Amino acid sequence: MSLCMAISLFLSMSSSHNKNAALRLYGPQSMFQHDLVLPAAPLNSVRESNAETLRRLGHDLACIERDELTALDAYRLFGNMAGGKPSWGYCLEAASVPETKEIFVLMRSEETTTVARTLQWVSLSAMQTRKQVERSGSVTYSGPSEEVMQAILYLFRDAFEFAVDTNWSYTKKP
Repeated sequence: MSLCMAISLFLSMSSSHNKNAALRLYGPQSMFQHDLVLPAAPLNSVRESNAETLRRLGHDLACIERDELTALDAYRLFGNMAGGKPSWGYCLEAASVPETKEIFVLMRSEETTTVARTLQWVSLSAMQTRKQVERSGSVTYSGPSEEVMQAILYLFRDAFEFAVDTNWSYTKKP
C-alpha cells in the first residue's frame, strides 16, 4: 500500500519563504487535515511502496547532507502540465510501468488552487530539472529556497517513517 503523500508542496513561489513557514504550512497536522483527491495512477503502472519511498528519501537526504545533491535540483521539476501550460512543481509520489520502464511522477500545477484539479501524473521524461532549465536559459527559477526544500523533504521522510511503522495508507486511514 502506498502513502499517497504527493502533497506537492508548491509554496507560493516567492523566494522569501523560510523554514518556519514551511513547517507551519506543511507540518503533520496540515498534511493530514484534508482528504487528498488523487487521480488514478497511469494505466498498467505500479506505485512505489511506502518503504521504497522511504529508502529513496533516505538516500537522497544523505546525498544532500554530503553536498552530492541539492534538494532543488532533485525534487523541483518544470514541464508541461494538463492543457500544455508549463509550470514548476514538486513531486514525491512515483509510479512506473514495468513493460516500458516509463516513470511517472504525480505533479501539481501551480496555476490552480484546488488539489483535485491540479494533481496529475506526468511522464518524468517530459519534465526538466532546475539545472536543465537554467542551462537552456528559457525560464527563470521561481520557488522555495534550498533550505525550505530540505525542510520539506525531512517532513516527508518523517511522514513515510510513520507510514511504514504503522502500515498506513491513503485508503486505510486510522
